[in-house]
Amino acid sequence: MIIMAKYSAILEPVTNMLQGVSTLVYDADNIFQTLFNEAKSIAIDLDIVITHSRTVKKQSLRANYETESCEDYYRVSIFIPYIDSILQYIKERFDIKNDNTFLLQYLHPNIFKKLEKKMYFESIEKIADFYKIDNLQAEAGSWYSFWQNKDCQDIDFINLLNCNCKYVFS
Repeated sequence: MIIMAKYSAILEPVTNMLQGVSTLVYDADNIFQTLFNEAKSIAIDLDIVITHSRTVKKQSLRANYETESCEDYYRVSIFIPYIDSILQYIKERFDIKNDNTFLLQYLHPNIFKKLEKKMYFESIEKIADFYKIDNLQAEAGSWYSFWQNKDCQDIDFINLLNCNCKYVFS
């Protein structure tokens, strides 16, 4: 339960951000209006005329947006696809199928010392199944035993990789 609460607390900001980006899609007109007005004022200060690509009736090799104004053109051609792209990336990145990747943090001694032994080995089993690593349970048991009586408060993952542990991973 503690792990689930911790995991939920970690993913809550991600979920909130995902919902925030989702509202961008629904409120795209107002947000884009603000951004475009800022861009327009900067363009006026720099003496730049905002234009959009020409449109033709029989366009087949590139996007041909039929819009009346430059603002509509940039909203449809750039802003909305960009927001959709960000939203899709976040959804893929934090999808349920990637949960096993987050379990890798339990290989750090400072973290697994706070877990019950049963929970540690359950997470190791999931990691072994996901990454198809043979003999990970035995290696993880050695790793667990090795670090139980050692102080590991100041150790980060880089220090663990540089460790000259002749008993572990030999």
